[in-house]
Amino acid sequence: MIRGLYTAAAGMIAQERIHDALTNNIANVQTAGYKQDQVVERSFPELLIQRIRDGQPQLVGPLNTGVYAQELIPTFTPAPIVETNQPLELAIDDSRMPALPIGENETVAPRLFFKVLDQNGEISYTRQGRFFLDGSGYLVTPEGYQVLDGENEPIQLLNEYDQPFDPTMSNLFIDGQGNVVYRNPDYPLQTTEELGKIDLVLITNPNELVKAGTGYYRYQNGNAAPAPTEDATAAYLATQSGVKQGFIEKSNVDPATTVSDMMQALRVYEANQKVLQSYDQLLGRAVNDLAKI
Repeated sequence: MIRGLYTAAAGMIAQERIHDALTNNIANVQTAGYKQDQVVERSFPELLIQRIRDGQPQLVGPLNTGVYAQELIPTFTPAPIVETNQPLELAIDDSRMPALPIGENETVAPRLFFKVLDQNGEISYTRQGRFFLDGSGYLVTPEGYQVLDGENEPIQLLNEYDQPFDPTMSNLFIDGQGNVVYRNPDYPLQTTEELGKIDLVLITNPNELVKAGTGYYRYQNGNAAPAPTEDATAAYLATQSGVKQGFIEKSNVDPATTVSDMMQALRVYEANQKVLQSYDQLLGRAVNDLAKI
């Protein structure tokens, strides 16, 4: 009976964590580049029960001790891309990226990420492409993280007077490879000036990333992203993927599905709660009966 109490309680805790993850997903349904989390459930080891009587073990049978929520895994499926006409809002278009084998009968689609320097001085990866210019002309995220180039250096956009560019100006262009170019209309043939290049990191297996905040990811132990293999690089080039200026990638959270999953988690939680209450009542009766003996 006590084991049943533990099993029901474990089910309640697991559903509570699932509900929390779904709540966080629905709260970020409007967060640009957000990737929804899925909870991985695992069962506790199954036990084989034996009853010992008169020195002879007698097999009772197996006992399952319930489930637990092991971890949160982001789902890196592409989300819809919407036009914003803002020059510093960028969307990554890699929806045509072909899947690559990562094991026996297992494939995963590589994904592209922007590279930023977080508040701890560590490199993180994000799909959130809503950028701004700070007071010094550095390209930053809404959290103030600096966007990095291929040399892991922050990107600073300054005009000929060493002043930050007006981020609303229409003469700042970012091509599909992340090159930032300024076209001066006051000079003949629209003189162009390269200001920097936003690094696009190709992660061949995004499932190896761990969360480092809302919409930010990194490799475990702060490791850098491994260089892609030739096959991965060829696959990336074949898809013609890249950056789209004036667009933003939405969250990949499906509100209707998420709300439905939240209701299901709540129903399972309540079912485990009723089981727990039944065990508690039976245990109370047993204790009362023993007290009368």
